Amino acid sequence: MGFAVTVTRQRDGAALALVLVMASSLLRHALGMLLLGTAITGCAADVDDEDVGVDEAEIKKSPDGALQIYTMNTHHMSEPGKDSFEVTDWRQMLSYMREQAYHPDIILLSEVGRNNSVPSQPCVTFVRGLQKALSPKGKIEWNCEQAKGHVTKLDNAGGGTAIVYRKNLVPQEKVVLVQWSLDKSSGKCVPDQTGPGLSLIQVFKDGKRRVAVASLHLVSGTTEGATNQLGRDCSEKSLRDVTEAMAKIDADVKIIGGDMNHADAARRVEGTNIIHEQWEGGYAETCGYLAKGQKYNAGFKDPWFRDCAASCSVKASGDTSYTAAQTQCISSCMGKALGPGRIDWTLAKGGQIDDNVLIEYADARAAYVRQTGDANAVEKYADHRANRMLIKY
Repeated sequence: MGFAVTVTRQRDGAALALVLVMASSLLRHALGMLLLGTAITGCAADVDDEDVGVDEAEIKKSPDGALQIYTMNTHHMSEPGKDSFEVTDWRQMLSYMREQAYHPDIILLSEVGRNNSVPSQPCVTFVRGLQKALSPKGKIEWNCEQAKGHVTKLDNAGGGTAIVYRKNLVPQEKVVLVQWSLDKSSGKCVPDQTGPGLSLIQVFKDGKRRVAVASLHLVSGTTEGATNQLGRDCSEKSLRDVTEAMAKIDADVKIIGGDMNHADAARRVEGTNIIHEQWEGGYAETCGYLAKGQKYNAGFKDPWFRDCAASCSVKASGDTSYTAAQTQCISSCMGKALGPGRIDWTLAKGGQIDDNVLIEYADARAAYVRQTGDANAVEKYADHRANRMLIKY
């Protein structure tokens, strides 16, 4: 960073400009350090004053009255050279974010800050990486909340739920819910006694508005795999706890996102065709577009359902009774776009959802290679694809 002073005088109709430019490496360092600050309260930010990220002038805040939301299972923040490494590299997502129109306002994370069979990395490491990639001089800063423990340690709950948020969003209230797991001896849902299942809800003040977000990594209670479980686990009950808790919160916008460990629908694949069998109970109770005929529905909107309905010439609405053909078209569209057993959902209530994008592995890797020159980068940023959307109040 340089320091310049310009003095202009008018004499006889002509302008004389005296430009004094003062710069030194010492001054550059001092100003850089003043601008950086800390990304996490009580922790020095792991960023320096080198131009390792985008120029600060290039960073674009989301439009007034809008929030850029990401949802990501980090795959325990796997990173080459770290104890967490297991094939993927979460840093590729930072490279992707760096090339987008708007910086993230809120990131709903899972598998962060936990110490399971494969250790993760602390949430502060995610924040520092984000800071270094997007705003190394500190014009924009982020903080982290997690379900349990300390953001600097590996003592989060087993699901590793966390929320990274832009620092000028002011935390208001935090709710942590114990999830339900299947007791195989009784076949009933019981509170998860081992502690990995914690859902994190955080409310923020954004100027005059309030936004409530929930980061989820639901317990999978069966040994049959995470998809198409037909209600044989307790994810439906855990989801209802979250939506009922959200219903008690006063907020302009409410967002639920994360790894549900349970498919949105039961689908089967026949050749190149995806055949819809049924909407899963937890999804049918949560997605507001399926409210018709439901005893309970939380009214959250899934932009993938909405967009696929539009492509099928169907108006998605909580008052719509979908024909079998319409349901097949919508579900098949979602299955082709997201995979037939999608378990990562992001749904919102209130506001308008725009620019809804599933982030392909290849796109994030390409951004990482462009920015680092590392042609040998691993193929994926995680073992789940992330999602981003812009939501307007």
